[in-house]
Amino acid sequence: SLGQAALACDTGRDALELFQRYWRLISRGIQIDVSLNGNLYVATFTLLFPLVEPLRHIVFELAIASFYRAVIGLVPHAAEQTEVWLDVPEPSYGSRLRDRIPGLSFGKPIVQIRCPASFMDAPLPMASPAGRLTAIEKCNAEERLLKLEGKVSFLVQKKLGIASAGFPSLNEMANQLNIPVRSLRRQLTEEGTKYSILVNSARHRDAIKLLENPALDVAEIADQLWYTDSANFIRAFRRWTKITPSKYR
Repeated sequence: SLGQAALACDTGRDALELFQRYWRLISRGIQIDVSLNGNLYVATFTLLFPLVEPLRHIVFELAIASFYRAVIGLVPHAAEQTEVWLDVPEPSYGSRLRDRIPGLSFGKPIVQIRCPASFMDAPLPMASPAGRLTAIEKCNAEERLLKLEGKVSFLVQKKLGIASAGFPSLNEMANQLNIPVRSLRRQLTEEGTKYSILVNSARHRDAIKLLENPALDVAEIADQLWYTDSANFIRAFRRWTKITPSKYR
């Protein structure tokens, strides 16, 4: 249903927004965030549940491959200028992956797909407003069937982001969701995650977004992410990416 909806979109940009909205129909362990950074559309992938190697990088490879195939299926001529980043050392089969994904790079600080905006803003040949609405209705039905709408982890994700009040505490989030704190903690555990993991994932995601803005220095970004000082932010960023924010830039 998601593939049908994407094919019926007016532009690749509209399709990317749909993929972000309904990505959990494909992968419920990875969050995808699509943003426009300068002349690039950037899809950032972050893990919502702790996984050990090699399972972690296999999961990311599968997610990246699915998303890349979708993008290139919609806009075939974008293949040569689309960059695909993986944050693991190159495996023994890396050359075979490059045969299928020309712009693939290993050892990057984050998992991303980066595509020129000019390609994504071009009209798609199978655009159909009626077909898109029908397919979106099917996506909504799949969400209800899979009972994804009631997943507490996804409700939390929707509320986590850069805000003037900072990231809410567990107690504050429970109040926003009108759920007792103990129930929120228990339900997240049953879904395989913790509140601290979701907040850390949101901070990682938003740090990458903010670093793409050259007008912000590292101290300002640390402040927006509600770190007590730049040093704490830099240490956290090194844990996520193995490099400093300045090196990432």
